[in-house]
Amino acid sequence: MQPYLRAYEQAIAANGDVKPVNMIIITDGIPTDDPESVIISITSRLDKADALPYQVSMKIFQVGNEHGATEALQELDDNLGDKVDGLRNMVDTVTWSSSDSTERILTADGVLKVVLGAVVRRLNRRCISGEL
Repeated sequence: MQPYLRAYEQAIAANGDVKPVNMIIITDGIPTDDPESVIISITSRLDKADALPYQVSMKIFQVGNEHGATEALQELDDNLGDKVDGLRNMVDTVTWSSSDSTERILTADGVLKVVLGAVVRRLNRRCISGEL
């Protein structure tokens, strides 16, 4: 993200433009690093540059049913804004489970919602089949 953010900040300073980026992350486990602080740092830089709400978005797909990973991803998606007032929402997650019907199920609609949710807000708010 550092090269992208530098290019974006330089382009804005020169009245230029940089295309938005939509990162798609596929994971099967609990983060081993600190994604929360990285996301907060990125949003802070984007806010300072008065970036568009969808300039950077992170779409995280959990493949597998590691309960700790599900909790960590939900924290990034749903509760990060509670920790930092005014934090832009640039993280969307969807999990997959074939054995536990109480968890979200990764479906084609779920992928569509997560990938396009930052661009088409009505998709982000839409409850899809199998979703809590």
